[in-house]
Amino acid sequence: MAGVKAVHSADIRADYHDAIPLNRYGTEEEIAAAIWYLCSSEASYVNGQTLAVDGGFDAIGIGLPSLRGSGR
Repeated sequence: MAGVKAVHSADIRADYHDAIPLNRYGTEEEIAAAIWYLCSSEASYVNGQTLAVDGGFDAIGIGLPSLRGSGR
C-alpha cells in the first residue's frame, strides 16, 4: 500500500475503502500469493484468464466519485 499512498489522495483512498467490498486495499503479500499461484504447477491448466486480485472492486462495476469529478 505504500505505493498507493504516494499516488492516491486521501479522498481517493477513502472512496476506494468505501467501494471495495472487503473495505481495504490488498497487501503486497496477497498480490504476491496470486502471482505465486499463477507461476506454480497448481495453475498448470489455467490460461487466458484475467485474475482480479482487488477485493471485489472489479465485480461491483462502479467508478469512484473522486475520480469522476463529482466529489464525495
